[in-house]
Amino acid sequence: MAIKVGGITVIDDSRNLQNITNLKSSLSPTAVKTSAYTAAANDLVRANTTAGAFAVTLPASPVDGDMIGVIDTIGSFGTYAVSVLPGSGKTIEDDSTSLILDMNGAYVSFVYNSATTNWRLMETPVGQLITGKVSILTRSGSSSLISLVSNKISILTNSGSTSLISLV
Repeated sequence: MAIKVGGITVIDDSRNLQNITNLKSSLSPTAVKTSAYTAAANDLVRANTTAGAFAVTLPASPVDGDMIGVIDTIGSFGTYAVSVLPGSGKTIEDDSTSLILDMNGAYVSFVYNSATTNWRLMETPVGQLITGKVSILTRSGSSSLISLVSNKISILTNSGSTSLISLV
């Protein structure tokens, strides 16, 4: 299954990375990262976690409008997650804890607001659907599970409760 961001295919059916220059004209792809990395302004951090989980720390001294993207280039975040850290004195979506990317093929991007010292999500986290199920991004690293069976969406939360939504 191809992964698209804003209608642009960024990972094709064969898991090849493509169209990165079209993704955000102001993001610059990094070399593929396999261990802890501190992002610079306007980095598109290409991450491979096949060797293990690691953290990406957002810039310590961002300016208003700086952007950062993080993408799973191999489809391994479901096995080994990337933790995105907001940096000293900063927040991500008004929270000072890390944001855990634990979906295979995930892509997320942030823009910095200097008035609030906050990194805001620009792109909704996207990931690869596997057998009709997708893991939901959470701050704690734990996941909810969504599945689609017979036109019914089932959502199993971390607490063990289940919600069922029927499609008409």
